This record gives sequence, C-alpha cells and structure tokens, in this order.
Amino acid sequence: MKTAASLEPPPVPLERSLTMGDFSELVKARLTLLVVLTTGVGFYLGWQGPMNYLALTHAVLGTALAAAGAAALNQWREHRFDALMHRTRTRPIPAGRMLPREALITGVLLSVSGVIYLALAVNGFSAFLASLTVALYVFAYPPLKRVITANPLVCASPGAIPPVTAWVPPAPPPVSRRGHLLPLPLDAP
Repeated sequence: MKTAASLEPPPVPLERSLTMGDFSELVKARLTLLVVLTTGVGFYLGWQGPMNYLALTHAVLGTALAAAGAAALNQWREHRFDALMHRTRTRPIPAGRMLPREALITGVLLSVSGVIYLALAVNGFSAFLASLTVALYVFAYPPLKRVITANPLVCASPGAIPPVTAWVPPAPPPVSRRGHLLPLPLDAP
C-alpha cells in the first residue's frame, strides 16, 4: 500500500518558464475545445426559430471558461498522482514549470468567471449546470476513477452536461422533453 509520502512528486527544480503551451496543457485545450463544440451542437439542436448568434456566443464562452477552469483544477488536484504516471508526469505542475498554487488560482478564476458569466449572460440554470460540471470533474471524478473502473455515470457526466447547459438557453426550464436525451450518446461505452 502506498503511503501519502510516496504520492509526493519527486523533487524537481522549478523552471519558471511558463509558456502558452503550458497554459494550454493546464486547461486541457483540446478537451475544452471538444466541450465547446458539443456545447454549440447542444445549443443548435435546442434552438427554435431564427438562430440567435449572440446567445450562442454567450453560452459557448461561459461554458468554455468553466471547462478550462475545471481542467486546471483537476490538474491541481491530481498533480501528485500525475507525477507518478509516465503519461502525465510532463504536465506543467509535476514537471515543475508551474506551482500548484498558480494552477489553483487559474482554475478558480476561470471556473468562477464562467459560472458568473453564464448566470449573467445566459441564465441561472445554465450556471448551475456549469457549477455541477466543475464540481463533478474536480471532486467526484478523480477519486472515483481510481476505485471504480467502470463508472460511466460519474466519469462521463462532466463531459455530458455541457451540451445540456447550452440546450437550456433556447428552452429555459423546464428543459424540453428531448433535452435530457442529448448527453446519452456521450455516455455510451
């Protein structure tokens, strides 16, 4: 059994040359882009009538901020484990290019900005769904992925909620009868 001390990252001199590539990796830019794309699709599928591109932009921007923040917070929370795995040890925190405190601040600022933006520019229910996504991705997903290998509900939910978040602006609560079906293909094995 591993002790808490064995989960500490190896001592690495901190290289203070943070780059855009490091920031991109911290916010998992490719994953965040996928979230943005599925959010746009969710909005498009839920919209009725002439397309409101300003509403689409608000929904996508707020969701992008929250998703980027969740990714940074996830890396902050997981940095000790990331330092032990070959695939993740070169991420900015375990590699020593970013302090955990910097990732925490970045993640909190982005997440809170995204949720507030959605609350002000879209609606409260979209902001609630974004908050739920951040909470699941930061607090439920990391510990559960180590103990439950096949848990699609918790592990896939953070990626499945954003399309519904965007579905909500065109159809404020109650969500249309089809809205709850939108994330199902994302949860499929």
